[in-house]
Amino acid sequence: MSIKIILIDDEYHALRELAFFIKSYPELEISGMFINPLEALDQITELMPDVVFLDINMPQMQGIDCASAIFDRHAAIDIIFVTAYNEYAIEAFELNALDYILKPLSEARFSKTIARIILKHRQKKTIQIQCTNSDKRLKIQCLGNFQILWDKQASLRWRTQKNRELCAFLFHNREKEISKETIIDTLFTDIDPEAASAQLYSGIYYIRKTLEAYGVCREQICISGKYCVNMKDVDIDRAIFEQPLTGLETLAELENRARLYRGDYFEGEEWLWVYADRQKLSKFYCQLLLKIAHEHIKRKAYNNAENCLLKAFDKEPYDENTTLLIMELYLTTKQRKKAKNHFLTYEKLLKQELDIKPDNQIIRIYKSI
Repeated sequence: MSIKIILIDDEYHALRELAFFIKSYPELEISGMFINPLEALDQITELMPDVVFLDINMPQMQGIDCASAIFDRHAAIDIIFVTAYNEYAIEAFELNALDYILKPLSEARFSKTIARIILKHRQKKTIQIQCTNSDKRLKIQCLGNFQILWDKQASLRWRTQKNRELCAFLFHNREKEISKETIIDTLFTDIDPEAASAQLYSGIYYIRKTLEAYGVCREQICISGKYCVNMKDVDIDRAIFEQPLTGLETLAELENRARLYRGDYFEGEEWLWVYADRQKLSKFYCQLLLKIAHEHIKRKAYNNAENCLLKAFDKEPYDENTTLLIMELYLTTKQRKKAKNHFLTYEKLLKQELDIKPDNQIIRIYKSI
């Protein structure tokens, strides 16, 4: 199937030149040529092109505004800006233009643009086949090492660490609208505002282009003055993990939830914006482990209960409830030496780190040994 192209430029000779270049590629089909961008907009939904080549400076309507109107009608259309001016590049890439080429056109530069169009079109077809023939879903792993992967395939690789952090930050704030200023103030504090804006725009462009190759629709990363990720048909481990506990979950359901916690939230990353949620999710994981331990104790599966409680103690060693349950479990199972050793470890930790004593109830249990 051919790739449908429409051309929009207020200069007729520019349209003819574009058409001349495009006709060298049998994969491409020109389905419309317009001198007036308003006329093109009237027909865009009927023609439904895959790609629009668009001039920026036009008397009837600026190309940037025209591109925005095209995306409003159909967000999956790719825009290629063709212009004699390079000062609009940042705005173009903020709109997620596929490419930005300068007049006069050169055959070598134009061939790179066409190669990009053809590659993306093939990727779309591959993804459509995958989605038709498979129940695979894109997976976003935030608990443990941050990864984006398609089922059991290798995880997405990042061009720069800043793009990786930007993508993580968007998922961290998924379904929330975040202003450009907030992102810059959070992620780009060490560079001047102009350079920060440029890095943000190029980073968003790269993320959207990369995720599209993984089958994520362009409209799922929305930009309209603010940035928002609204992912559908994608498995995000944090979203599943932190669903409120109702108290009606079975032991198997609780254990499946706990297995999602492969490590700390964005483990290994020293991003300042992560720390508060990392601590919150760690506490939730410990609460989950305590609930699982209670269920094992009910079933007299004491070894399983001990394993859960020791995991919880390792994550949150200052939590009184965890140590209280460990002490009670050891007394129930007549492991008095283990109870004594755990108390001494806990007492020493509190003294060294916080300069406090254990809770009176824990001390009473220790004295009863």
